[in-house]
Amino acid sequence: KLAKILNVEGKRDEAAEHLLHIMRTDRSFDDDGARPHLLPVFEGWRQGSGNGVRAAQAFGNALLVTFKTLPLRFWARAPHFTGRTGSTVSLLLGVGQVLMQVGNARYLKPGDLPDSIAVFPLTGALLLPTGQLPLNIFEPRYLAMFDAALAGNRLIGMVQPALGDNDATAGDKTGDPHLAPVGCIGRITSFAETGDGRYIVSLTGVCRFRLLGEKMTHEPFRSFRIAPFISDLSARDEEDAVDRGALLSAFRAYLDANKLEADWESVERASNLTLVNSLAMMSPFGPAEKQALLEAPDLKTRAETLIAITEIVLARVFGDSDTVLQ
Repeated sequence: KLAKILNVEGKRDEAAEHLLHIMRTDRSFDDDGARPHLLPVFEGWRQGSGNGVRAAQAFGNALLVTFKTLPLRFWARAPHFTGRTGSTVSLLLGVGQVLMQVGNARYLKPGDLPDSIAVFPLTGALLLPTGQLPLNIFEPRYLAMFDAALAGNRLIGMVQPALGDNDATAGDKTGDPHLAPVGCIGRITSFAETGDGRYIVSLTGVCRFRLLGEKMTHEPFRSFRIAPFISDLSARDEEDAVDRGALLSAFRAYLDANKLEADWESVERASNLTLVNSLAMMSPFGPAEKQALLEAPDLKTRAETLIAITEIVLARVFGDSDTVLQ
């Protein structure tokens, strides 16, 4: 009740903190009980904040502090903030699936993947193989896209708008944005209707793809021919090449610098594939950095890129990154 009163009064920081405190201390207040209360806080931030990105990141940091006490099912259900222009801020993610066993489907060979797909362009959204990306869908054309996907193979292509003309592909004369050349196929593994016309869904990453060319259709959403990254289907073969110690050192330094906590027992149990891709997806970096992490040629390079970006951020904010990392 107190959280509802605080939210109505516009005190969303206090409302969120109160709910998170209850979830940390009262195990009976599970994810199904918490989600209906937290959704109005998410929505209030999306609609009422002068800087929705900053507010969303702040709330994401607050939830990261409580990562060790929240059920994994909750993280898979948290909504994204999607605005009228299609922009988004990734807050949370769940732990990935077993090797390309995504929901009820297996993706083991090229024939298991489509040669064209409907794409969902969202700035700042990063989906990687085995990662989970929660989305709050409310624009009519994207509602139609998810209706079509649910009636078909349940696959959606996540891609960012192009960062610049040199990085652009598939622009057109209709006013639709140019798109980044590489995205990631996601399978719908969680779906719920809100009762007010929205969908709350979760995508699980299958593999990356390169855009080849736009298909002309009569649908309100865009579809493209794609070339899937087949190597992503066996990405676990690359795990041994990851410098896990250096990655965890950079992660710990970032948490310490921002006075955040993590469930280190769960982190230690995570595979290198899950660890690298999950940390990349939850990282609070900008669209350019997210695209660099997506386009890294292999898991080892993605981990090295993540470490390098983290060190640069720490150096800019706190000075000498070597001192921070020590």
